[in-house]
Amino acid sequence: MITWKQKYHGVLVLLPLSLALFYSWFASGTLETLDKVRRLERDLTRMEGISSGLAATRTEMERLEKIIQRNEMNDTLDILFSHLIDYCARHGVLLRDYSPVHVVTRQNYSCYTRVITLDGGFQELLYLIDHVENEWENQLQSVSFEVIPARGKLPVCLRLKLYVQFISW
Repeated sequence: MITWKQKYHGVLVLLPLSLALFYSWFASGTLETLDKVRRLERDLTRMEGISSGLAATRTEMERLEKIIQRNEMNDTLDILFSHLIDYCARHGVLLRDYSPVHVVTRQNYSCYTRVITLDGGFQELLYLIDHVENEWENQLQSVSFEVIPARGKLPVCLRLKLYVQFISW
């Protein structure tokens, strides 16, 4: 017959063995799955942080691209202005008005328009139109001539309006 002392020793020997078997059959898979779930949750949290950062970066990039396009437009029109001043000084043409930029924005583009008014002789103004067309391709959209009648000591004058456009996508 087995005594209590032998039962107690048997339990002490079989208990760790049964716990090891229980762990290897049931608990190890559960603990590994739990560890895997925790790692995936951590990765998901990191990915959400990255995706929100990516969205913020995209928004910032779009904002900066619009600023760059606006600056390119201003640079282009300012360079045109400096060329016009040089031309006017060399050929005796008077720069009457250089209006502010008028901006029309649609869904996928912006159109910047500036009206430039000049006074001078027909030949000089015609050369100016040719110069602008050749130097600034696809930006001179329209021209309009107007005869200004003589006033007092001022002779008859020809007024030219240039409509310059810059489109950014």
